[in-house]
Amino acid sequence: MTLSLASLGLWAVLALFTALDYLPVWIPLALGGLLFAASVAVGESKRALAALLGAALVLGGLSLWLQTELTKPSWLVEFSEAKTKAKVELEVLNRPKEIFQNFDRTPVLGVAVFLKSIDGKSAEGRGYLIFEGEELARGVTVSMDAKFEPAGRNSRDAFLVKPTSEIQIVEGPPDTQGLLNDLRANYVKNLTGVTPDAKTLVAGLAIGEISALSEELEEQMRIVSLTHLVAVSGSNCAIVVGMVYLIAVGLRFGRTGRTVISLVGLGLYVLLIGPDPSVLRAGVMAASVIVMIALGRRTWALNALAIATIILLVSDPWLAVEFGFGLSVLATAGILLLAPAMAEKFSKHTPMPLALGLSVTLAAQLFCLPLLMQLQPGLPTYSVVANLLAGPMVAPVTVLGMIAVLLTPIAPPLVAIVSWIASLGTWVIEAVAIFFSGLPVAYFPWATGWPATMLSVLLIFAVAAWLRGSTVLMQQLGVGALVVVVVGTFSIPAASEILPKSWPLKDWAVVACDVGQGDALVIHSLGRTAVIDVGSDDAMINNCLSELRINQVDLLVLTHFDFDHVGGIKGAISSRSVTTAIVSGFPDDRPATKDSLDLLAKQKVRVITAEPTISGRLGEFSWRVLAPSKTASEAKDSNDASVVMIFSGPDFDLLLLGDLGESGQQRISSSANQILGSSTKPLILKVSHHGSNDQSAALHESLRPELALISVGEGNGYGHPGKDLLDLLARSGSQVLRTDSYGSIAIAVAGDALSWSGSG
Repeated sequence: MTLSLASLGLWAVLALFTALDYLPVWIPLALGGLLFAASVAVGESKRALAALLGAALVLGGLSLWLQTELTKPSWLVEFSEAKTKAKVELEVLNRPKEIFQNFDRTPVLGVAVFLKSIDGKSAEGRGYLIFEGEELARGVTVSMDAKFEPAGRNSRDAFLVKPTSEIQIVEGPPDTQGLLNDLRANYVKNLTGVTPDAKTLVAGLAIGEISALSEELEEQMRIVSLTHLVAVSGSNCAIVVGMVYLIAVGLRFGRTGRTVISLVGLGLYVLLIGPDPSVLRAGVMAASVIVMIALGRRTWALNALAIATIILLVSDPWLAVEFGFGLSVLATAGILLLAPAMAEKFSKHTPMPLALGLSVTLAAQLFCLPLLMQLQPGLPTYSVVANLLAGPMVAPVTVLGMIAVLLTPIAPPLVAIVSWIASLGTWVIEAVAIFFSGLPVAYFPWATGWPATMLSVLLIFAVAAWLRGSTVLMQQLGVGALVVVVVGTFSIPAASEILPKSWPLKDWAVVACDVGQGDALVIHSLGRTAVIDVGSDDAMINNCLSELRINQVDLLVLTHFDFDHVGGIKGAISSRSVTTAIVSGFPDDRPATKDSLDLLAKQKVRVITAEPTISGRLGEFSWRVLAPSKTASEAKDSNDASVVMIFSGPDFDLLLLGDLGESGQQRISSSANQILGSSTKPLILKVSHHGSNDQSAALHESLRPELALISVGEGNGYGHPGKDLLDLLARSGSQVLRTDSYGSIAIAVAGDALSWSGSG
C-alpha cells in the first residue's frame, strides 16, 4: 500500500505540472526535500511512505526538467511560433497514425519526431510531424523542407512541422528496429479474415495494429466500451512471457537464464508494438513481476503495478496526462483491488466463470469511470453485457495471433490460415459491437465533466466499502451510499430519456444553438464535434453545449471576430477540450479578437488561419473552406472576411456563410455551385448575418436549400430577419427555421428525409 500511495502522489503532482505546462524544477525538488525531512520526524508507519514519495518527487521533478531542457528548449519554441521555414532532418519516434482525412479522403498522418538538424546545423528537440502520403517506419530519419508551427495543446512537444517538399528517407532504422518493422509489415500483409474488420482486429489483439479498422466499427466499439480489447495490455504481455518462459524451460535454462530470456522476449515484444502508454505500463509491470520471481520474493501484483507506475512516470513524466496510461493503470488497479471480492459475492448466485467475467469487467470499468466521463456523454448502457460476450474471444485470438507472428518469417503461407481461424473470434467481437451499438439509449444519461468525475470517485469508495469494509458499519455505509447513487441515476435521468420529448432529437447531426442575436452551430458525427461560432453570451453557449453533452470539441471555427460570434468563447471552451481552431486571417485589432486568440493560446489550442486550400474530415463529414484567402485581402470588412465552409455528409450537405454579404456570396458562388450543384442530397443553409437583406439572390436560387437556419435574437433592433430575405427563401422553396421562433434547433436524418425539432 505504501508503494501505491507513493505512485498516486507522484502521478498527481506530475499531472498538475504537465497539464499546466509549468515546469520550475525547484517545486517538486522542494516538496521531495520536505517529505524526506518529514520522514525523520514522523512515526515508523509513515516513514517509508514519506521517504519513498520524496524520492519519487525528486526524481520525477529532475526528469521533467532535464527532458524539457532537452526536448523543448525555449529557442525552438520561439522558432516555431515565428512559423519559420527551413530544411530539417527528423527521426520518426513511433508509428504514424491517421489524424484526419482531406476532402478527397486523402489521409493526413501525424507522428512524434525528434529534431536532428535545421538547415544543416545540429539541433535537438521533440515535435510532431503532420504529413500526407506513405506511412513512415518507426526509427527512420527523414529530410524535407518544412514549415514550423506552434505545438498547441501538447506540452511535451516544442513544435509542429509540415513538409513543403517531398519527404526523403536519409537513414534507415537501427538494425533491431528495422527487423521488427519488417516483421510487423509482413505479418499484416499476410493476414486473412472472415471480414476485413475481423482481419484487422486479429492484428489489433496481437500487436495493437488497427490502422485499417473502419471508422464505423471503431466508433461502434467505442460506444459499447470494447476498444480496450485492441489496446495491448498485461494479458498480452503475460501470454508472450509465458510462451518465452516455456521455451526457456524446455531448453533447460536455469532461473537466471529463464529470467534474462523472458525479459529479452518481453522487450522485443514492446519494441514490436511501439511505446504506447498502455503497452509501457503492461511491459514494465510484467518486467517487475519477472524480477520479483527471480529474486524469490512473494509477487504481489499491486506492488508490481505501483513500481511500474513510478518507473514510467519518472522516465516519462508526460504520461501523467495521457488518457491511455491513466485508463490502463486504473483498469488494472480495479481488477486487482475489487474483482476478487466481487467474484466472491457474485459466485453465491451465479456460476463461477460468469462471476469472474462479470467481476473483472465491472471492477475495471468502475475504476476507469473518473476518466471515462471526460471522454463520453454518459454511462455506456450495454458495455458490461458486450464485454461478457466478447471477452472469451480475446485469449484464443491473441494466442493464435501471436503464433501467426512467429510463423511470419519462417512459413508465411501458414499465417493466412492461422489468422483466418483467429478471425472467427474477432468476427464475434465485431458482431457484438455492431448489434449493441445499434440499440436505443447507447449511453445512459448521467452527470458529465468534473461533477461526473467526483461522483465516480464517490461511487468507487462506496463499492469498495461494501465489498472490503473491515466493519459491519463500514459495509452498511457503503450500501447506503450505493443506494443513493443508484436511485439518483435511475430516476430523473432515466425518466428524461424514456418519456417522450422533442428536443434534442435522437442521433442529431446539426444543432443551431439559441444564443440570442448571435451565431453558434454544432455539428456531430461518429463521436466527433465541430462548433461554428459561439455567440456573445458565455452562459447561453455553455448551457447549449452542456445540454448536448459536448465535452470535447474537435474543430472550433470562429468565422470572424464580431462580438456576437466570439463573445461567448470562454463559456464554450473553458470547461472543454478543444483540439483545433480555424479563424479568419482578416486584420482585426478589436478587443474581441485579442481576447479570443489569447484564450485559445492559453488553452493551447492549435490555431489555423482559414484559406481555400484547407479541408478535412469530421466523422462521416468531409469539410472544406471556401473563403476567405489567407490574408483576406479581398474583403472590405470583417463580415466580408467571414470563414465560409461546406460540410458534406452521407445524407445531406451543409453550407455555412458566416456574416458574408451579397458581394462576398457572389465571390464564392462559382466554387459553391461546383461542389454542391451536382449533389443529389438535401442542402442545409446557415443563413448569413442573422437573415439580413444583404444576400445574393442568384446564389440562393441556384442552390435551393431544403432547410434554411436563421440564428437571430427575438425582438432585435436590426429588423432581422429581413422581409426581402424571407421572400427570397420562399421563392427558393426553403423551409425557414428561426431560433427566435423555435429556440435551439436540432436536425437529424430520419430514413431518407431530414427531421428537426426546437427546444422552445
